[in-house]
Amino acid sequence: MEVKNDIFTVRHNSAPLAKGCALIAEPFMKGFCFRRAVVLLAEHSSVSTLGLVLNKPLHIMLNEIYPSMNFAYPLPLFIGGPVQPKRLFFVHTLGDIIPGAKKISDSLYIGGNMHYVFTHLRKREDAIPSVKFFAGYSGWIPNQLKAEVDEDSWLVSRLSVDNIMTANDENFWQSSLAAMGRKYQIWSHYPTTPRLN
Repeated sequence: MEVKNDIFTVRHNSAPLAKGCALIAEPFMKGFCFRRAVVLLAEHSSVSTLGLVLNKPLHIMLNEIYPSMNFAYPLPLFIGGPVQPKRLFFVHTLGDIIPGAKKISDSLYIGGNMHYVFTHLRKREDAIPSVKFFAGYSGWIPNQLKAEVDEDSWLVSRLSVDNIMTANDENFWQSSLAAMGRKYQIWSHYPTTPRLN
């Protein structure tokens, strides 16, 4: 009887790369930013790709960085990626009431005038879940991301806007993998450090 020893080898799926899709890291990817990460592709073209890691909290609040703004509610900050880590990025569901916002999908946008966003967040506490902030971003040059997918580093998925806005830790990586189907559930439960088990 043949024994399959590649049970934990990730095979990429055939979903197309496009703006608004999500990348789910294979279980053994190294590096803090991308280890067990789920990345939203906020921009994707033949020229470049910009992604934001959804589930890596920085354990610091935006309120601590901008105390003078007097936000009514704590605003968590996430690691968007290793590129320009001192630059602030944000996605939101506030739509075109934010000047300069670019549409990612029907109800999800990236960027825009930050002053308008901050003002909106100070005036309306119920707008807090509508904005998610990131330090830095993840970037790929032409063909680089496709090559990584072809090398089985990422699975390509689609996420609901609610999932994008509420993703906050490694459990989201596990649930995103599990949602891809039964064959990925094994990877979603595999330990971060196999030799310790």
